[in-house]
Amino acid sequence: MPTQGEENPIYFVEVQFQTDTEIYSRLFSEISLYLRQNKPKNSWRGVVIYPNRSLDTADIKNYSEFFTSQRISRIYLN
Repeated sequence: MPTQGEENPIYFVEVQFQTDTEIYSRLFSEISLYLRQNKPKNSWRGVVIYPNRSLDTADIKNYSEFFTSQRISRIYLN
């Protein structure tokens, strides 16, 4: 849920403990829908949490700018 101050980003968190080749397309669709419907003044960030790197099998080529800019981060728990 968004915080009140515009300086605090909205965080979208996805916890993924199984292989899902569609995770990034779904995540960006849901983020875009939220931003369209709610028109927040806050910036946003995304975090995807995996138990290990081997489950991160989705292609990011259409979303690489989000990863390069660090708007989306991936965390591997192992």
